[in-house]
Amino acid sequence: MFILNADTVYTAFRPASASYFNGSGNFGIGTTAPGAKLTVVGPGTTTGINFQTQNSSYTPLLTGLDNGNIGIGTTVPTRPFEIYNALPMIEFSRNANYEYSIGIDNGTYAGLSDFVIRDDSAAATRFVIEATSGNIGIGTTNPLNTVDFYKAA
Repeated sequence: MFILNADTVYTAFRPASASYFNGSGNFGIGTTAPGAKLTVVGPGTTTGINFQTQNSSYTPLLTGLDNGNIGIGTTVPTRPFEIYNALPMIEFSRNANYEYSIGIDNGTYAGLSDFVIRDDSAAATRFVIEATSGNIGIGTTNPLNTVDFYKAA
């Protein structure tokens, strides 16, 4: 660490200059010119892991590659955002009265591997695309036709 004046402190961690803290409050890993509060620069090969979070067992939970792809449950995301899980669902929630989820079902709400949109606050599956037939169900989890609409009386 070195001080230029009372307002500017520069700290450089020197394990091969892998980390750098500048006087603007920015911290860099893999760069000496961090442009944000935390800047991580990967190997630049578009195949390397740029950042990763792990649990206490060192199991990767979230991985960001230096090509921009983000993976949850996978260390090799092949799309800009990929979720790999037994029940890959994304939940949208404003509060307990307004909760919706979208994803691939594991057989809990519709058929195995069906794409579903759920109204979790009403415990209802609102939209289904069956994995095997491609049939679309609106208001039903078992569409028998190409497009099936169902409205309870």
